[in-house]
Amino acid sequence: MLDPNTPIVNLSSRLSSNSYSISYDNNNTISLTVGSNTYSSTVTNTKDPINIQDFSTPPNTLAIVKLNNGLPLSSTEVRVNTLDISVYKQSPDVNGEIKGLLLARDYVIDYLDELNKLASELATAINEIIKQGYGYGDSPQEFFVPSSNIMASNISVNQKLKENPMLIGAASLSSLIDGVLGKATEIKGLDPNTQYKITVTNDNKLQLYKWNGSTWIEVGEAKDWPQPQDPSPDPITLGNTTAGKEEFIKITPAQTVSLSGDYPLAWPPSGDASNALAIAQLQSTVIDGLGSTFDDYYKNFIAKLGVDAHEAERMTTNQGVLVAQLTNRRESISGVSIDEEMAYMIQFLRGYEAVARLMTTLDEMLDVLINRMAVH
Repeated sequence: MLDPNTPIVNLSSRLSSNSYSISYDNNNTISLTVGSNTYSSTVTNTKDPINIQDFSTPPNTLAIVKLNNGLPLSSTEVRVNTLDISVYKQSPDVNGEIKGLLLARDYVIDYLDELNKLASELATAINEIIKQGYGYGDSPQEFFVPSSNIMASNISVNQKLKENPMLIGAASLSSLIDGVLGKATEIKGLDPNTQYKITVTNDNKLQLYKWNGSTWIEVGEAKDWPQPQDPSPDPITLGNTTAGKEEFIKITPAQTVSLSGDYPLAWPPSGDASNALAIAQLQSTVIDGLGSTFDDYYKNFIAKLGVDAHEAERMTTNQGVLVAQLTNRRESISGVSIDEEMAYMIQFLRGYEAVARLMTTLDEMLDVLINRMAVH
């Protein structure tokens, strides 16, 4: 990885394995292998970083590869062995700021996991109810997307519903047809401004009709009513299921054959919000995946975050005071005092001056004794 001829690789924290390999082939394809899974990306140029993504919708970036010196050889392979943080931080040699950062990282990951769980459970619960409702258009519609692997970082409202809120399934889908026929589970392509009806014939067949302004016309083919003894009949799709021309309703028929006759489809009347009320009731419903209501879970999450943040600030303050005390203690023992050193310097200067005067006096005494008191 330190060779300037090899690519620069940034790996995502989404990867859970400790060992990866990145290879390049003759088809201008860079592949990331993680265990038994391989993810690839085509190299179009050597200027821009290459994103290698997983198969989710929308895709998540697993690695970013930057080529340094043009396209590598077809045999180029980069082996990346990553550090196991959980083992590393337990090492007695890991202390100080690095260990503090690792522990802080664990707290952040825990909070992200809890927030992701809340987002996932919220989206799942609302989507399950919204699928049982219908508005003025195709149904069921998911309120939150993507359909799977929803996290706090990627949760969003269905773009179709944002563009046309009338599609939101606020009314109960089961009220679209007469209960004696069964229960509606899906509609697609039906025009809410057009009248539709389901006709049950004397020979127990079901046919979807629509009003064209002057007469009733058939939509799709007639379907047989399931055998009465079938306790779990399969859904029946009435209407046109041709790709690009869909205009149908799917129902789970009742076990008892309905009386022959016409059963009109009832588009939601103004003010019908029975399904929306069911979503509102989730506020006080205990969610199995959370062990509490959404409100309680979120309040506990925020409270825990606040307590931990306050505790971290308090510990930081206490540790700062302790470090300051230890620093002062160390300085008092091994540190240098300018005033004290200046006093010592003046003391030594005065001592030097005294010794110099002593030497001068001795020199004068010897001069007198030798030169002036000698016997001639």
